[in-house]
Amino acid sequence: MAGAASASVLTTVALLFLCASGGYHAAAATPATPSPAEPAQPETPPAASAAPTTTRVWFDHDGGVDDYVALLALAAAARRGLITLVGVSVLPADGLATPAVDATRRILVLAGLPHVPIAVPCLQDDCGSGSDSRAGAGAGAGAGAGSTDGVPPSSSSPSPPPRGENPFPIDWQLDSFKVAAFPVLHQPWIDAVLQRQRLPIHARQGQAAEEEEEEEEVATAVDGCACQPGGQPGGGDGVYHPLWHVPAHEAISRAAAIAAEAGHQLTVVAVGPLAHVAWAIEHTPDAVRAGVSSVVWMGGALCVGGNVQTDATLRGAGGKASLPVDGRAEWNAFWDPHATATVLEAVTAGTLQQLVLVPLDATDAVPVTEAVVHRFGWHAQHDASGLGHAAGSIWSLVVGHVHRTGLDYFAWDVVAVACAVYPGGGLCEQVDRVPVHVDRLGPSRGRTTLVRNVSTSPLLQCAAPLLVDADAGVGARIGVDGGAEASPQAHLVSVVVRTNATALFDWLVDDMFAPLPAPLAQRS
Repeated sequence: MAGAASASVLTTVALLFLCASGGYHAAAATPATPSPAEPAQPETPPAASAAPTTTRVWFDHDGGVDDYVALLALAAAARRGLITLVGVSVLPADGLATPAVDATRRILVLAGLPHVPIAVPCLQDDCGSGSDSRAGAGAGAGAGAGSTDGVPPSSSSPSPPPRGENPFPIDWQLDSFKVAAFPVLHQPWIDAVLQRQRLPIHARQGQAAEEEEEEEEVATAVDGCACQPGGQPGGGDGVYHPLWHVPAHEAISRAAAIAAEAGHQLTVVAVGPLAHVAWAIEHTPDAVRAGVSSVVWMGGALCVGGNVQTDATLRGAGGKASLPVDGRAEWNAFWDPHATATVLEAVTAGTLQQLVLVPLDATDAVPVTEAVVHRFGWHAQHDASGLGHAAGSIWSLVVGHVHRTGLDYFAWDVVAVACAVYPGGGLCEQVDRVPVHVDRLGPSRGRTTLVRNVSTSPLLQCAAPLLVDADAGVGARIGVDGGAEASPQAHLVSVVVRTNATALFDWLVDDMFAPLPAPLAQRS
């Protein structure tokens, strides 16, 4: 273990120096050989020991089906050295917290990235009271869903975690249990790695030293150094610390501060509601300004209709809305309209350098069809990593949804990942300085619209009903609950307006079935 907190700064500086100079891997201890009774385990790949220019990504997801395929895509990119996956935070919105965390942990282990920090959500307002209130903190190998046996409580939070005012239908949230139960994620060697992962200590003697140790690991990840088993800060024992003591809603804030201290910046890829990003902006604007270069967000709908159902359909799927809805909003924006507005306003205020919207306009061209799912089966014989098997299995869940509802399912979150990993790779067409407004109130709350009377790109010419005037009040249109808004504000953001569906699915399949780096290739 690491020494006392007084040695932490020196240790961190040394780690950053070694990572930057490429000396850390050479100095790392040799991984211990598994005992005969323990299944062979993969080494952590060297993919994250990237060049200084490699994009450092923090991934914030909300546990929906496509979120896990997006995580697999990011993991594949990290394994190939295209990005550095700094960490993952889980927002319980389109998925339930405990199975979402469990599935996230298992996917990262499957991808050979067991060291990537995971910030898990709080299940109650006070994260530090009583028993462990963080979802999935005890969901290691052999632990049942919701198990927290022997897990101490997490650190206290200065403010409660965000809660969406418009919850996703419970039928959708339950899909996270299905993903977490996939056999490919329950191979013996994955369970063995999870059993070796040490959970953070918060309520025992030595809490400060443990939290300092976890901070060192996050700082190391931010700096782009993939630590091998036995080479973890404070280690030598081959034990990982993937569950960060910082709760999920504070994770982007803290990771941004660590990045800024190290002279780096993060790209935050958010594929759920913007609650965690908004929390960081509201509580630590300086850290966001210095440590986040851009937020790539799958959300919104500009020149197309939304995907939030009308009241009858919403209740039929097990969901509920506090007020009537008109179906013009996109779900991630609708879950917490105020968070959506906070992030857009941060761009105008200069707190956030860049916001890239990946709206339904771009994702509606990328449906997940049965033919797409079957492609993962065609390449199964080349799947040395298991990532392709996992992605195909996860997306197979949507086939029943399509047949049951008659509604298409799209590669929403995977498009956002593709645009973040390959911004100039021909997969996504992006337009900058697009004026966008979001409704906070009424039946259209969460709706994102172009603001007329402000110059827009020819690629974003919406029909008049989908525009609002920059000089006209909109209270009469959205103020049915007594909360009228002032004239719409035009926040200039970047927007992905088109996606090359053929190229995107080719890229995804190629990445999932790409040859493994040398250490992982020895797993079989």
